[in-house]
Amino acid sequence: MRICRRFVAAAGLAAALAAIPTAQASDRMSGAAGQIRHIVVIFQENVSFDHYFGTYPVAANPPGEPAFHAAPGTPHPVNLLGSSLLTHNPNLANPARLGRSDWPLCDLSHDYDPELRAWNGGKMNRFLQESVDYERSDRPGPGYGSLPAGVTGGVTTNNCTTPLPNHTGDQATNKEAMNYYDGNTVTALWNYAQDGVLFDHSFDPTFGPSTPGALNLISGQTGNVRVPADSDDQHSCTDLHWALDLVRDCFAPSGTRTLFNGDTDLRDGVVIGDPDPAFDQCASTNTVEMLGRNVGDLLNAHGATWGFFEGGFRPSVPAHGNDKAVCGTRHRAINPFNGFKGSEKTDYTAHHEPFQYYKSTANPAHLPPSSVEMIGRTDRANHQYDMTDFRAALAHGILPAVSFLKAPRYQDGHAGYSDPIDEQHFLVDTINRIEHSKFWSSTAIFIAYDDSDGFYDQVSPPILNFDSAIIPGPVVGGVQWPGNMCQPAPDAPNPSISATPGRCGYGPRLPMLVLSPWVKANTVDSTTMSTDAILRFIEDRFAGGERISSTSLDNIAGSLTDVFSASQPHLDPLILNPKTGEARARG
Repeated sequence: MRICRRFVAAAGLAAALAAIPTAQASDRMSGAAGQIRHIVVIFQENVSFDHYFGTYPVAANPPGEPAFHAAPGTPHPVNLLGSSLLTHNPNLANPARLGRSDWPLCDLSHDYDPELRAWNGGKMNRFLQESVDYERSDRPGPGYGSLPAGVTGGVTTNNCTTPLPNHTGDQATNKEAMNYYDGNTVTALWNYAQDGVLFDHSFDPTFGPSTPGALNLISGQTGNVRVPADSDDQHSCTDLHWALDLVRDCFAPSGTRTLFNGDTDLRDGVVIGDPDPAFDQCASTNTVEMLGRNVGDLLNAHGATWGFFEGGFRPSVPAHGNDKAVCGTRHRAINPFNGFKGSEKTDYTAHHEPFQYYKSTANPAHLPPSSVEMIGRTDRANHQYDMTDFRAALAHGILPAVSFLKAPRYQDGHAGYSDPIDEQHFLVDTINRIEHSKFWSSTAIFIAYDDSDGFYDQVSPPILNFDSAIIPGPVVGGVQWPGNMCQPAPDAPNPSISATPGRCGYGPRLPMLVLSPWVKANTVDSTTMSTDAILRFIEDRFAGGERISSTSLDNIAGSLTDVFSASQPHLDPLILNPKTGEARARG
């Protein structure tokens, strides 16, 4: 076992970035990392590290729930919810444990500005105030969060919208922002941590919701945006003057076209919200196009097979003539551990599919591959597929060099319409299939998340990239609310990659794990990094070490090469039960 505590210092990053070579031959990757021929990235939704791993490896083990007992010698990560944070938390409520029947949870406010206010300059003490679920006149900012599907009224069984005792300016609060699951609910993930590497210092590349996280995963940046001429949500900054009375969301020069959808989705040419991709017939009319390159372009240039596979991508009604494709397949939550099933939800979410923002890698009509044998190669599907295509390829003995997997909505873990048990079904079924295949001996599976959904995490992220926009908090009831504090101290050296509006990072701490025969089991790695480290590893392994651009975050991402440290592969996979997350078999 190993506990690695390597931290990246913020100071001097600009100079370090300039010294990083732009290319590194992939054939120089030796040792265990050089044995990896297939990378699978399972990219889930909206979970902070503490929300799933805050008490790892200690679970409550109440009767009636799958038990979790850590293996002897399990390392304890360095930053957990210790007793002081559980009983004397700096927020307005203490964290509380959630059980397997504690669902549905509310979809919390987790856009760029609310997450910055919750961070509060590193104090990590405003999660309740910034997580309210619907519009109120006594708090700042447009609401982002929502009640779970099928829940009516202002209170769920978990009291997620119950106000705490009145605090000046803090009337509307959300207790669920502080709560967490343990190994009796997210049992499979805790068992995967026992069998692989858990990263306890992996952060969101920036603050904010799903789209920035997805774009960073494939391109290391969220800028270079163009608003299509036919988008229904174009406005000038002067058109939005009425919104500035509450939150200052528009910083482009007067008259510059921007995008507005409840919260601002763009800020000065940077994506900070969830606009849909321009090259997707199943998208809304609130769309943007990303310019520049992504990792798919690099993989194509280097002749590597790859694909992005998302549940519900296959249209329920194919495009025909002038009629666009319709992505209408739906599922209802199957969580068998409580009576609440929720309403049916569509499987596909356009803004979860990052390659559809780029013309070079998009499949606008959601065309299927020309054959199973062409999955991973360039044809009419252009590397964009349904999850059923991944399973079909695997069954036919095909696995691309790089596969990005996105669950259908009801299984992606997103609060409000998914839950940990449905998510576990997807994770375990998918991983079992890969581990049973002939590819397991040369595969690395990454499990990562796109954002935190506003759930509490007690570790303040290292700010490596500052925000040049000054966003004062609004005045509510005579009280000045915190604004964007992502600014360097006046006398501090500039450690930023760039000072860009809407690009503060790193953001909240997120779970990340890797499973492979070539990693040392039951390891905790405390290297400071973000999900861009996965992008960098893909580039190093299959794209000759080429980076997306000189300013993309893959340039400063932590290296994952060292985690592949096994001298001999451990080929017996851990097969789990998808219902309970407990071990079903070994090998």
